[in-house]
Amino acid sequence: LAVHKGQVANYQGGQAEVIYLVSSAETIAKTDLIWCFTDGHAVEGITEFFDSLDELPKVVWGAVETWRWVAVGCFKTQTLNVANRQRF
Repeated sequence: LAVHKGQVANYQGGQAEVIYLVSSAETIAKTDLIWCFTDGHAVEGITEFFDSLDELPKVVWGAVETWRWVAVGCFKTQTLNVANRQRF
């Protein structure tokens, strides 16, 4: 869902009122905070969650750097069933 398209439930403020917080994985890892990162969209069943910076190489950085992940073929659908998608 996109803020700029008005598709975020209970939020009507628009993009101009959104605050972006920027940090680094290294900075966050040094804290006592609970944190994680994923190798894909967090809602996808095939996505893995990690909590160690040693796992960062498991992220397909070429896909992350694209504007639209699916548009560049980061997902291969074997069937129409969303649960069957595989990364390649």
